[in-house]
Formats: sequence, C-alpha cells, structure tokens
Amino acid sequence: RTPTDWLLSIPSNAQVVGGEQVEDRSALVVEYPRADGAIVRISVDKFSGTPIMVQVYQGDVENMIERYLFKEISVNSVKTSEMFHQP
Repeated sequence: RTPTDWLLSIPSNAQVVGGEQVEDRSALVVEYPRADGAIVRISVDKFSGTPIMVQVYQGDVENMIERYLFKEISVNSVKTSEMFHQP
C-alpha cells in the first residue's frame, strides 16, 4: 500500500491520539480499529499531510504485526517539464 492508500483508508471514527517525531519529521498520530480487531496507528506528517509511518497492533501495543516506514517522500516536486504523455 502506498502512503495515499493508507491516507484514504482512514475511517471517520479515527481519532488523533497525539504527536511524535518520525525520522526528524513532526507527525500527528491517528488511530482506529480495523475490522479484524487490530489497531492501526498512522503517523501523518504535519507539513505535507502524508503518512510517514504505519503501525498495526493486535491486542497490546507490544504485539506489532505490521510496520511501514515511508522514507524520502516527495510531495509536489514533479515539474511539468519532467512529464510527457505516451500515446
């Protein structure tokens, strides 16, 4: 899943549970329960609004079953001159 996929998967019942530093980036931590009972914690970069880390826990926080860390994310950095259309 891409950072955008994770961002779009955040349900309306998600809650902001705090903030943290991830790879020297300030982030808000959003948390919500998944259908299978796992808890999803997404750290969203305060500047870009892009998820930079996702952690999924089953039961206690110590029981992490998934972890994704997105490094070198670039937002709005593609120039028009770098794009071309292929017919």
